[in-house]
Amino acid sequence: MPTIGDTYIMALEYSFNAFAFDNSDAHFNRNHLLCVMGHNRETHQSNFELSKMEFLTDYLNGDSHLGYVTIPRDVSVVKDPNKNIWYTKEIYITDIVEIKDFDCWRNYQFCLNAVEKNGKSLKYVDNSLKTAEICLKAVQQHGYALRHVPVELKTKELCRAAVQQTGWALWYVPLELKTKELCLIAIRYNGALLCNVPDELKTEELCLIAVQQNKTALNFVPDAFKESCVV
Repeated sequence: MPTIGDTYIMALEYSFNAFAFDNSDAHFNRNHLLCVMGHNRETHQSNFELSKMEFLTDYLNGDSHLGYVTIPRDVSVVKDPNKNIWYTKEIYITDIVEIKDFDCWRNYQFCLNAVEKNGKSLKYVDNSLKTAEICLKAVQQHGYALRHVPVELKTKELCRAAVQQTGWALWYVPLELKTKELCLIAIRYNGALLCNVPDELKTEELCLIAVQQNKTALNFVPDAFKESCVV
């Protein structure tokens, strides 16, 4: 459990209605900021939601900012019994940065742990740390992470791992790595992905499988096969 006076991280959603900065407010000071975020309808108390570093991947939203925060020594802290979060009414924010600029993304072990929990974390990993190991772990956890894999690291094996996790990853597979086998995995996941299959790989058999999985795939079937693919 957090100790009063220690420093933790907090997810800051600038789009969250209950959280707003007012430069005219006497309390507004980037290095010593007293704020309230959220409201408990049962207790009628407002709270901050705090989290430890290892749960950072739970806050990877597009508009998120992170802040190092300190709990004032005269304020109580309560742990949510069902989550890895704690609540307190007041905190001091000692620094605020965008998630992508957080220094943890330059720590290899942290990044490896992060992508194993949330593959989309690869988006924030410093390019110098994007190794084959980290990229593979990322796409195995979430195929969409293939979008953030450097071109030189997109191998046949890595792309296959991504498409096996989610067929939609086919969108981020380089054209030269799209094979009949890989496209088959994708359309079995969702036939509509036939739209992303190169024309030279669209066989009658492949198109039929796609349409059987998703009738909208018929829109992407070559005219020569449409009649035989009507189901």
